[in-house]
Amino acid sequence: MDGEALSLDWNDAGELRALAEQYGTPLMLYNGQVLSRRVALVREAFQWNPGHRAFFPVKEVCSPEPLRLFLEAGCGLLCSNANTLQAAKLAGAGPEQLLFTACFPSQEDWDAAVQSGAAVILDSPGQLAQVNPRQTRTLGLRVHPEGRLRLPGTMGGRRSSKFGMTRQEILRTAADAAKLGFSSLGLHLHAGSNLQLPGYYAAVAGFLRDLAEEVASILPVAWCDLGGGLAQSCDIVQEAALVQQAVPGGMGIYTELGRFVAEPAGMLLTRVRGIKRQGITTVGLDVSMAELPRICLPGVRYSVSKPGAEQESERFTYHLAGRAMDRMDYFGGRFVLPELQEGDLLAIHNVGINSCASASNFDGALRCAQVLLTEEGHRPIAPRQTQAQWLESCGFLTG
Repeated sequence: MDGEALSLDWNDAGELRALAEQYGTPLMLYNGQVLSRRVALVREAFQWNPGHRAFFPVKEVCSPEPLRLFLEAGCGLLCSNANTLQAAKLAGAGPEQLLFTACFPSQEDWDAAVQSGAAVILDSPGQLAQVNPRQTRTLGLRVHPEGRLRLPGTMGGRRSSKFGMTRQEILRTAADAAKLGFSSLGLHLHAGSNLQLPGYYAAVAGFLRDLAEEVASILPVAWCDLGGGLAQSCDIVQEAALVQQAVPGGMGIYTELGRFVAEPAGMLLTRVRGIKRQGITTVGLDVSMAELPRICLPGVRYSVSKPGAEQESERFTYHLAGRAMDRMDYFGGRFVLPELQEGDLLAIHNVGINSCASASNFDGALRCAQVLLTEEGHRPIAPRQTQAQWLESCGFLTG
């Protein structure tokens, strides 16, 4: 049942405590207003381009209600296998709203892509055998930067990538596509993740523009897909304006912004389970690397706050650790927070992607509940996993 209308304010401690009491912790919250607003920001920034299409990667938030919000906001869905295609269709996506690209897809994945009517981006020349003009609305080719892409503020090019085709492979595949009857192509390049380099999108657009001029001698290039990779704090209006200077006006622009759109729309509520005072104080939480797998990556650190304690002047330095029996289950760095006690509620910010969608049952962790906040109220969009469900999925409970 929907809850009462909320202010949708991440700083409203009373609302956050009430949600934690109602649904328990750990608890993932998605702010629907933020999701819709971020999609609108992207579309408004690129409104100068009539062919602009925004796509959201299903892998980042694989839950029906957020995906429906993206669709309602005019955003398509990016899929990479049969499962994400099915999830997108169940969320309400039609063929014209689906984009498919995969690195090493199975035959099942290809069959699902063809049957869905999705636009397809090929990752390697051999994948061309899986498509034909009668079944595929739009065909794109994924480009490997080959060390030739120069990003602003960096030295040299980008070589390390498992994705895409070299320049020569692109040209050969374009020629083969022309023989099959395709009348135009798109070009796609995703060069990085969580980048805060002003002009990054323009650099990608310029790289694809130059390649498109070569490909155009074989087939017209109708659109360029700039991928994702922009940090949620980037200036999307500035990025779009620089892209406008870099590409011909008649070429459509596709974007696949996951982090920029969804990261600020997620918050994970957790409670303090225990405190160890050994040198620096370590605070144990009821959330772990099972809910936030990225905490294991070097350099990854989340912003954490104690709701309702913003006015407390006294601060203490803590290490934050998860409940899992693994030394990697540790929120890197030191956190300066108000005084903490067992049972206190903490909020982990900017976890709208790479959290529940990539969560696991590591060390017996049960998947947390997920709640969507909208102007009309709050409603659960995924229940908390039970012990019996976990045991059954592991094969302990059969028959």
